Amino acid sequence: MKTRSLGSMAFATLLAVGCGQSSGSMGLTPPGSEPSDAATGVDAASAPEAGSSEAGSLADAGNAYVWRTGTFDLAPGQERYLCFAKTLDEDMTVGAYSNEGQPFVHHVIFVRTTAPEPDGFSECNTGFRNSWNPLYITGAGPSRLEFPSDAGHVLPKGTQLMAQLHLLNLGAQPVAGTAAISMYRTSAANPRPVNSYIFGTMKVNLPPMQTSEVVGTCSVREPLKFIAAFPHMHMLGTAMRFEVGASAEAMTTVFQRDPFNFDDQHIDPLTLDLAVGNQTRLTCKYDNPKPTAVTYGESTLNEMCYLIGFAVDRTNISACIQ
Repeated sequence: MKTRSLGSMAFATLLAVGCGQSSGSMGLTPPGSEPSDAATGVDAASAPEAGSSEAGSLADAGNAYVWRTGTFDLAPGQERYLCFAKTLDEDMTVGAYSNEGQPFVHHVIFVRTTAPEPDGFSECNTGFRNSWNPLYITGAGPSRLEFPSDAGHVLPKGTQLMAQLHLLNLGAQPVAGTAAISMYRTSAANPRPVNSYIFGTMKVNLPPMQTSEVVGTCSVREPLKFIAAFPHMHMLGTAMRFEVGASAEAMTTVFQRDPFNFDDQHIDPLTLDLAVGNQTRLTCKYDNPKPTAVTYGESTLNEMCYLIGFAVDRTNISACIQ
């Protein structure tokens, strides 16, 4: 097992976040799922509909700031990687994010860039670049990520924000759509940073016509303070369990998604502190009805086994991958 920063390993080898078949339209906070003021110090009133165009749009609605891409098109059966970049036109400190799902959005990785990307849309068939600093990672179905009241992302005016979209149209008709992320301001002064830490394994090889499981283990190399977790598998995933202990013989389950629903890969709150030397075990369960084995890969038709955690006091994304 290895603890790695994303500077030494392509993000594509770690995860393709979320595989979308859920219904609904991408854009505003799902009714009844607005982040709570008490939990985050954020005014989380629902954002009104933001306009969309080929050039994209940013809509300010009180403390909800809706970031939206331009319109993209997908032919039947088409799979695309698109990036959409736009520069922030005001100073902002963000304490929560939310989005709805689209049936053809496989994943969204929302980042701030540290090196310029082309404005607007560009083809970006790459898993990750070292110049991408993740803010919010999500997949199928509506989701939200809320920070503690003393944490947030400080985004100065002029910051380039970008969404990397993995799009797949499994339908028989062409589709067009946009992707939108609602960002909620916080008044926290000097907020603690938040970034992602990923557990999992690339050793996925599911035998045909049977159920099976994949296990990834890790020895924690640095203190970690998690606030939320995003479990990720593809269409054959049925359940996920994450255990922590002082040794492999003394594990306690701290997170579980059972059953795992491919169409609803939402983020869950998770208060979890890990110390150096803690042992972790991630177990992903699958049911493969196909006559051939299914292996690891980014396509929806392949499989993955990852738990993407969001942790405070972290400025960079990193991972412990077996």
